Amino acid sequence: MALTVTLECSGGGLRPTRAIADRDLKMVIGHVTLDSNYASGGEELLPATLDLKEIYTIVFSPATSGVGGTDVLNILPVTYDYTNSKVIAYCASGNDAKNYNIEAEGGGVDLSGFTVRFIAIGY
Repeated sequence: MALTVTLECSGGGLRPTRAIADRDLKMVIGHVTLDSNYASGGEELLPATLDLKEIYTIVFSPATSGVGGTDVLNILPVTYDYTNSKVIAYCASGNDAKNYNIEAEGGGVDLSGFTVRFIAIGY
């Protein structure tokens, strides 16, 4: 399985924001829903999926999930691996402030309840 990408606004409907190296930058806004069988090393997110040839930068809000009831909000930090074109989710480990770490989530984990919003800029 793969993550699901929903584009809310892409470069086709926006004017180029700025030219760099004779290429017009485009901005894409959307959200990603993570997979029910998260792959070790991250989920693939290719520039073409965002209607881009290259991702210059992508900014994610933390992934959130209401799983666990209306009074519980689960938060999952997410980053992008530009070299391998992958979205990487992180989990917390440790149970107190002195021993709190964030590490890459292992494979096979069900993260299908998590959605993360993003803004991507590219060519």
